[in-house]
Amino acid sequence: MMNYLKRLFSIILLAIYSANQNNILLNAGALTFYFILSLVPAFLILLTISNFIALSNSNLLFQILTSLSNLNEDVVLYLYKIIEQSSKADILSLGISGILSVILTSLLFSKSLNISFVNILNIRQKKIVGLLLPFLLNISGLAVLIFALVLKFSLIFVHNFFFNFLNIDLTKFIALSQKLLLAPVLIFFVSVFLSYYILSGKKLKLWLSFTISLLFTFTVFALNKIYFSFIDINIYKMLYGQIGLLIFSLYWLYVIFIFYLFYLQLGACILNYKIFVIRFWLKKGQYFGKILSKIFPENFSDSFIFLEDINDVKKLEGKKFFIMEGYLKLKKDNKILIRQAGDIFKLKDESVIDVANLQLIEIQD
Repeated sequence: MMNYLKRLFSIILLAIYSANQNNILLNAGALTFYFILSLVPAFLILLTISNFIALSNSNLLFQILTSLSNLNEDVVLYLYKIIEQSSKADILSLGISGILSVILTSLLFSKSLNISFVNILNIRQKKIVGLLLPFLLNISGLAVLIFALVLKFSLIFVHNFFFNFLNIDLTKFIALSQKLLLAPVLIFFVSVFLSYYILSGKKLKLWLSFTISLLFTFTVFALNKIYFSFIDINIYKMLYGQIGLLIFSLYWLYVIFIFYLFYLQLGACILNYKIFVIRFWLKKGQYFGKILSKIFPENFSDSFIFLEDINDVKKLEGKKFFIMEGYLKLKKDNKILIRQAGDIFKLKDESVIDVANLQLIEIQD
């Protein structure tokens, strides 16, 4: 039990330290700004596509947003007003330059979110993926809309079938099913879960994405209860007038994005615990001290290896290493690969071309 608590505490400590190193407070601020800036353009594009493919119930987007009001009624009300005012705009009437401007603006939030995942999880993302992913993220809203419509019409079909052919009235059951399946908590949780799992390139396993999504969802709803005990929106309105709601909403969204990125960092630390401990150990000058040594009992001095000969590197095949210093040049499938300080590598089916001042620490899985 004590070892389990030590491990849990060490993971939280690593997450806090790594979150600070990755500047998640600044990233959360950028996400907040880009979210507000991208909201209307993304909605306009989504609405245009939904109308083009004859989704006559595009108003369902408003219903979904309204159903999330218990996350934070004032913030959702502010977002609802922004979208409602823009819903009458016709993107096709803006001209080519206007359409391009709307598309590029709608991608700001998605692009920023993708960059946060790449930095925190150290994802080696192909350029084509980095370019296309923001577009796919924006269009994913259409998938949510289609799913909600299919679900809604399926429930109506089931109700009509039982009522017309079996003379069974399922009105109460259908109403309860709609409330459960389209419940704000469930919609929020599923959206967060999919974002963690998909944006990580499935690097975060299903169970891990599920766990941190559950923690984040609980945190948001718990914070919402605590938030209003300390902050009164009427004070913002009194001090800043009409802009008070904007300031209040931005502040709340900022807090939400901080926790969203923190739980992402927590997931990364759980996934690659050894690697984060090694990096922490190196940053501390390879010395934890009395307090930290009780939390992190690992001593990596025995795992340290220094190599300058190609033949010695070949003997490491099949083992996993963290590169402290130097570099390793490999060849695989006629491609040259460079592994340098900070990288993790496992030699397999590659030929070693060059090695220089290679300092490694073996990672035991």
